[in-house]
Amino acid sequence: MTGHLNTEIPTTYPAFKVALGVFIGSAAMVLMGVQPILIGLFSDHLHLDLTQGGWVLAAEQFGGAAGALLGYWIATRMRWTYSIAGACVLAAAVNIATAYAGGFGVIAAARFASGLATTVAYTVAVYFLGHTSKPDRVYGLLMILTTLIFSADAIALPLLNEHYGYTVAVGSVAVWFAAALVAAIMLPKGPIGTKSVEGPRISNPDGRPSVAAAALIGAFLMELSVFAVWGFLERVGRGDGLSDEQVGFAIGIGVLGGIPGGLAPAIIGARFGRISMIALSAIMLVASYVALASALHMMGYVLWITILNVGWVLGLTYYMSLTVAHDPDGRYTRLMAFSQMLAAGVGPACSALAMNNDQLSPIFVIASISATAGLVAVISADKMGAVGARRARRV
Repeated sequence: MTGHLNTEIPTTYPAFKVALGVFIGSAAMVLMGVQPILIGLFSDHLHLDLTQGGWVLAAEQFGGAAGALLGYWIATRMRWTYSIAGACVLAAAVNIATAYAGGFGVIAAARFASGLATTVAYTVAVYFLGHTSKPDRVYGLLMILTTLIFSADAIALPLLNEHYGYTVAVGSVAVWFAAALVAAIMLPKGPIGTKSVEGPRISNPDGRPSVAAAALIGAFLMELSVFAVWGFLERVGRGDGLSDEQVGFAIGIGVLGGIPGGLAPAIIGARFGRISMIALSAIMLVASYVALASALHMMGYVLWITILNVGWVLGLTYYMSLTVAHDPDGRYTRLMAFSQMLAAGVGPACSALAMNNDQLSPIFVIASISATAGLVAVISADKMGAVGARRARRV
């Protein structure tokens, strides 16, 4: 892994600095990976129904969308260390406060603030990591580490809740933001105090902004599909007769599927074509939705969560790298986090609206359609862009 980083990054950003950026991006997104566990804890502690749980999840993700827009603005205007450090302090404080929140309205507001703070840190880190010549590999490494953090926390949270109680379990995620804060101190300064803050370096001279825009839309639709399901996985497992500990273990093991999902692009880059790999991820996602909609035993539950995560991470990595490869000024790259967070809010909101009498089946239909639509978007843009390029050459 280190060998790839040493040969792929600009000389102004040593491998150690890029590794710090990877860690910050991963730690900032820890809440995304453990949302099924947290929503279950919130629901049990505050006696929320499925619809209220869906709106709490949506509130956090809409906060994330707002944070991504703020991150978009400050990524080229404020020192990266300052913006990430400030966001991490706020995220830690809000998540500790969440442990003491009571009632649906209060916790929804707290989760909105948490989503905003964490996504500012993530957006700035992703923009920093976009300054690489091989985004497939660096973003693949980001997804691998994110997956490992997801897995560790998904297994730990139910155990902390069982042995130390709800307050300790919910407040424990602040540790990740404290670690990200320390890492941020050692990042490059960023826009103020550096000679160059241009957008990500583009290795493709034939880059087409229309493809970058379509990849951004495709990433949005794929993330929407995943988050229409993700926040309710705990309830899916409960419906299959699994205990809280079994669900936590299954999600913790299942998210490890993100390792091969991120390892593939980290190793092979764009060798087999980014759109081909996006198509493979869409097939895996739809298959997992169909399976999770049926009755499963423990092994099947673990297997299909694993496949879902392989497809999710594989697809997101190649959507991100396809965006960067066709983005000459970094505009779409800075919007990637906003796209992801907006989708992560719209997904559970759509699920909350679609569910009837706590029936989960409609969310799998929404998820399957959305994942397929994202693939169609990038294929269509690629085909139309290729035709336009041929016509331009003839002229």
